[in-house]
Amino acid sequence: MRGRFCFSFRDNLLKFQVIINAHPNTETAQQALNFCLSVINSGHQLVQLFFYGPGVLNLFVDKNERAYPIKKTWAECCKHAIESVCCVNSVDTFARKCDTQENIHIAGMAQMIASASDADKTITFGQQLPNE
Repeated sequence: MRGRFCFSFRDNLLKFQVIINAHPNTETAQQALNFCLSVINSGHQLVQLFFYGPGVLNLFVDKNERAYPIKKTWAECCKHAIESVCCVNSVDTFARKCDTQENIHIAGMAQMIASASDADKTITFGQQLPNE
């Protein structure tokens, strides 16, 4: 089934770090959200959601004052994660600075690397942008 994630290993609960580098208008961003919701509904743990690159637009308003519909669902999902982080450089590049929600903070890539040691699995949705 496309777009569905099943976890049949309920006895072994896993800790996931999820890295989101997908613009909110892409199917990849929706797949990332579906994956995170499946993790939560299966009783597994999200140790960190890390948004970087255009992925920060899933939570912030862009420089043209647009908020994307997926933002509200991501915000709800972030409440279930131990830590939700937006990359500081990506926020400066892609988003208008605005108040962060209480359970989401802005930090650097070092925070992402540090959290990886707490996770059983690290999953990335999106791709690296080409250097210009």
